[in-house]
Amino acid sequence: MRMEKVLIGKYDKSVLLTYISAVSAVIGCAAAMQAAFTTAIVCLVLSGVCDMFDGKVARMCQRDDTGKAFGVQIDSLADVVAFLVLPSVYGSVMTISLPHWSKSVFILYILTGLIRLAWFNVHATLDKPVEFYTGLPVTSAAIIFPLLHLIGFFIPHEIMHALVTATAAAMAVLFVARVRVPKFTGAWYVVCSVAAVLLIAAFVILRCVRL
Repeated sequence: MRMEKVLIGKYDKSVLLTYISAVSAVIGCAAAMQAAFTTAIVCLVLSGVCDMFDGKVARMCQRDDTGKAFGVQIDSLADVVAFLVLPSVYGSVMTISLPHWSKSVFILYILTGLIRLAWFNVHATLDKPVEFYTGLPVTSAAIIFPLLHLIGFFIPHEIMHALVTATAAAMAVLFVARVRVPKFTGAWYVVCSVAAVLLIAAFVILRCVRL
């Protein structure tokens, strides 16, 4: 019996990577709240990899109009958890020593990210990939925050905390700015996949060296 007959939603392979991305993000949030920042960032990278390929997988599947519309919505909802909530929890807990007002940066980060995703959903085409985005995609968090975390192994904590806060503030503005951002296509998928593997390997090595 198909799950759709007893449960609402879609449960085929067209949304599997999206669900994995969301689960990874929730695990990452739990890790960040326990100050396990490297684990949280690894979860963010994994969510980013899933998001990078979920659209390709979905377009390879036979979907009716409901399935296509559901795919757009569930993808954005998973993005909220993975690329807005997770980085905000990571940043808020990491910068706990900073003044309380600095946490407003992460509130703004989530708010503008939500606006950007809602705007994207309104203008989304179901089966026609775009060549560029208007505004910085929230998925860029899967690249920017891991690189910041890598830098954090080599700089003082105080500088790292300020850098994370400033970066989140800049990204919050860019989420809703009317700027064109090229979309990764073709060979970039291979480059990003290799970069993700290298980043995770670097985190594991650096964490082991510090233990």
